[in-house]
Amino acid sequence: MDEGLPGRVRVFHQQSETLKEDRQRLLNRLTAIERLSEFLGMAPQQEAEGLPLLVNQIQSLENDLERHVEKEEQGLFPLMIDMEKDQGSEFIIPLITEHCDLEKNCDELDRALRGLHQHNGESHHWQVLKIIGRIRDLCELVRDHLETELKQFFPHILDMLDPGEQAWAAEHMNAIQTRR
Repeated sequence: MDEGLPGRVRVFHQQSETLKEDRQRLLNRLTAIERLSEFLGMAPQQEAEGLPLLVNQIQSLENDLERHVEKEEQGLFPLMIDMEKDQGSEFIIPLITEHCDLEKNCDELDRALRGLHQHNGESHHWQVLKIIGRIRDLCELVRDHLETELKQFFPHILDMLDPGEQAWAAEHMNAIQTRR
């Protein structure tokens, strides 16, 4: 489909298609995690059955995030650096900072989940509630990151393309934004 596109637009097209799929997968996973954690917060008697499911969903989210970040850093960042030379860091550094924040939050959540088995009874439920709070924070951070990509990062790349490239890419980005 994209063989006839200019090089930069082809790279942008391939990367944006891949990241669009990632975005939808991440949003679906966030919804599942939020629903499950909300249920566990209201039904502590279901923790024994629900916590393993939640842990699996969180691990899958972390894997999805890791792949998503890798695709950005290996696909779009070099494109920006090539197009902007010295100025690419203006948008790349904040995204790298967000990637570090996401990784840190995932690590903290992992530690909290691993430490959960050390608590029993009422203390256990309070720890679950604290973990649910961490989950909410992580979900918000992931959504904010995806929004930053969509509303700031991609439009910035579009601005760097020549007018012919911009016309095609802008049409493509509108399709991505309306399919969310």
